[in-house]
Amino acid sequence: MPSLPPAPLPLCLMEFLVDGFSVKMVFANLIRSPPISIIIADILQQLIIKANNDGLLFHPLCPHLPCPVLQYADDTLIIVKASPDATKHLKAILDDFAAATGLQINFSKTTFIPLNVTPGEAATLAADLATDIASFPQTYLDLPLSPHKLPPSAFQPVIDRCDTYLT
Repeated sequence: MPSLPPAPLPLCLMEFLVDGFSVKMVFANLIRSPPISIIIADILQQLIIKANNDGLLFHPLCPHLPCPVLQYADDTLIIVKASPDATKHLKAILDDFAAATGLQINFSKTTFIPLNVTPGEAATLAADLATDIASFPQTYLDLPLSPHKLPPSAFQPVIDRCDTYLT
């Protein structure tokens, strides 16, 4: 029995502006390919770093440091100094990133956690980002996250799951 020809790979044409020069790339299986997803994640990080270097976004504690961008799987944590200008620039960066890559950012699932701002300022910043306001503690990968030291009881659900798994 003759074999069927392989199914065509989904292709994606991406165009980037790098130092004023247009760079076009064709990718197959864009998001399913781990190396490509790493490149795409790095693009977002580079956009945030560029905005930091251009004086549009700032590290919350040390203005001379780049804004932290932490990525794990399809989650991204971006830490910037809270200001109306910063949130507008960040929203523009995220929208441009989504338009350039074809990836959709679900702002209804986005968590905005303001620290050391008034409730009124937080509401304005959340509106600029088109997301809701959240607070600590949060859970990520079933682990509690907080800017403060948590009591051992906060980790009890994780300990219980590990105990159940090991017995």
